[in-house]
Amino acid sequence: MTTTQTVVLDEVRAAYGDGERRLVALDGVSVAFERGTFTAVMGPSGSGKSTLLHCAAGLERPAEGSVAVDGVVLDDLSEDDLTRLRRDRIGFVFQAFNLVSALTAEQNVSLPMRLAGRRPRAADVVAALAAVGLTDRLRHRPSELSGGEQQRVAIARALISRPAVVFADEPTGALDSVTSRHVLDLLRALVDEHRQTVVMVTHDPVAAARADRVVFLADGRIADDIRQAQTAEDIAARTTHLEKSGVGNTVHSGATTRPDEPEAPASVSQREETGVRRSAHHDSVRRSDHTYEREETSPDRAANRQDADHLEESW
Repeated sequence: MTTTQTVVLDEVRAAYGDGERRLVALDGVSVAFERGTFTAVMGPSGSGKSTLLHCAAGLERPAEGSVAVDGVVLDDLSEDDLTRLRRDRIGFVFQAFNLVSALTAEQNVSLPMRLAGRRPRAADVVAALAAVGLTDRLRHRPSELSGGEQQRVAIARALISRPAVVFADEPTGALDSVTSRHVLDLLRALVDEHRQTVVMVTHDPVAAARADRVVFLADGRIADDIRQAQTAEDIAARTTHLEKSGVGNTVHSGATTRPDEPEAPASVSQREETGVRRSAHHDSVRRSDHTYEREETSPDRAANRQDADHLEESW
């Protein structure tokens, strides 16, 4: 990994099941994402987009190959070390905003660090919300914010730890076209003005056209890697071509390509939750990692008004 590469995947393979039921998700993928760049990852359903994101973010261990994030090779890290790396060096933005309804914007932004046992500086929280244009919404709860404002709070939450990379999984999927444009403007500004590395999985050619680079996947392999500016129409045409080529049904060495989770609105958080359940350190990971979405929004946790009041008292 060079100093300009934030994330590197080298000959990564991922598969699920055994024998005739073995499903190939990634088939020897090698790709690097440079520091301060905005990359869109596209491809038909079944192409391996979600699995690529999960492996790159340390949410899922590949069967073969190597992954490195910010100079740290993930291959031999323990679950606890992976948890700390995700918490400190990786930001996540989901299609579903995953905000705690009873907490204010500034409390939602602070929540990941507080679950990790750290108290963020108030100035850092304000700065994160200022970066997304929400200094006048610090004490507003999600129900008092528009969809676009809620997504901006989620982005501020991803930025609070000053991550090396932000992985965005369909960040505009739940937004209208005008609000989507505002969120994409923000992601673009984070790259251009703050040298933030952003990797975004999307099905939207308009969103992908805002990126510096578009990586197309097909059957678990990189089908194209375009680094020059592309129009939304060009990107849509390339995606249509891949879909018409029968992507997602190819057999690799007797194994069928594994389809991505079908348009799951929060596939990263869902896969992370699955990985956490497998962890031998289940409880400590849940408390200290980005998996707070599940824990703190479940009916018997912070979404419950009584427990939310207890959380607020700790502030």
